[in-house]
Amino acid sequence: MRRFLPFACVFLLIQPMQFANAQDCDSAYVDFSSEGEVKIEPTLVDDAENIQCAVDEAIQLGKAKISLQKGEFLLGASISFVGFTGEFSGLSKASTIVKTIPASWGCSNGGDLDTQEQLFRVANGSVQFKTMSVVADDPCIEGSSSASWKAIDISPIYPSCDERVSFSSIDRVDLTLNATVYGRYTAIHAGKNRRCEDSLLGTLKINRSTIQGWDRGVNTEMVSGAQVDVNYSDFIANIYGVRIYNANQLSSIQRNRFFLKPPDHKSGVRPHGIGFFGEGDNAPKQNVLGIANNRFYDEVPTGHELRLSYEYTTKSAGISVSIVGNRFEDGVEGLDRDGMANISINNIDAGFIAKNTFLENAYMNILLWGRAGDADSADSWAIVDNNYAGPNGGIRLEELTKNNIVGPEQNFPMYDEGSNFVLE
Repeated sequence: MRRFLPFACVFLLIQPMQFANAQDCDSAYVDFSSEGEVKIEPTLVDDAENIQCAVDEAIQLGKAKISLQKGEFLLGASISFVGFTGEFSGLSKASTIVKTIPASWGCSNGGDLDTQEQLFRVANGSVQFKTMSVVADDPCIEGSSSASWKAIDISPIYPSCDERVSFSSIDRVDLTLNATVYGRYTAIHAGKNRRCEDSLLGTLKINRSTIQGWDRGVNTEMVSGAQVDVNYSDFIANIYGVRIYNANQLSSIQRNRFFLKPPDHKSGVRPHGIGFFGEGDNAPKQNVLGIANNRFYDEVPTGHELRLSYEYTTKSAGISVSIVGNRFEDGVEGLDRDGMANISINNIDAGFIAKNTFLENAYMNILLWGRAGDADSADSWAIVDNNYAGPNGGIRLEELTKNNIVGPEQNFPMYDEGSNFVLE
């Protein structure tokens, strides 16, 4: 027995040291006893300190799962996941609810942009957010200068700007904003940080989630062929459900529902379902965008379901767009004719629009821009096998458009003002 006594003593000395850091967290609410997992109970007061402590210690101890248990968690400060790779989850969307404490963030551009303008900050790692509800109740202090705030911010962080790869996901998470303070609020941001020159690489996957009441529901600015998948989710009363800006991505947006009306804090602003934009000399010239089998319900006469625009930059043959199998309809009865087109495109060529169903009372169903002195043309598109059933609308190809092909037997009112091929 004496041969093994020194080893036993060393083991007893080392084992408490392994969990010494964990003891810094409040043991009444933060439990490190499970293998590979940290469990957190709500306190009914500000839980930010306990959650941040759990994240920090999980990184030190190599635990890859942080679980919020049943109840309501209150947060009055940002949670930094910098350096953490793993899962941050609740029990379900109904049983685990995270709420912000109102007026807890300055939200001004003069602060520390990396850690003080968001609820959850992800950098130098990858986080899988799962099975919880997040309710942001007026997070910004009233009177904040140029208020800007994000629920989930995934982007490089200064000064470690070169560590810019993330494989994060949002799965079965509800994100709701209730705001009265004017500002720009984003539910999920994946892309640039103003303090770093280069944008985010990797993947972003969003599945079976609900995003409601935001300026930007999902805002992506990823590069180098990053993969972005948005599937089976509901976007309700956002200015943009999904916004893709100056990105180089392989983006797949499939089987979602978009309910178009502005959020309460910006009731007069035109809502969009999906916006795809490139702007300036630095706009990436490679993009693959697939928009398929989504449903758009317009609840205001100014809804803009799909807006694709590469303005103020040169055209690129490396941009590929397909819009297939989507359904556009009024979301409320008796809605006045929509003054916006369901699908609006300028300065992007050679895309594919097929098998979509247009039921909405709209000014125009498909609009390819091309006006002298106003908008660069959209050319060489194929528009085939779509179903038109609306009282108004149609297909409009403006004066500078050329080489677009409109297939036969689609029953649309046709307005060809350019040099295109319309098959009867």
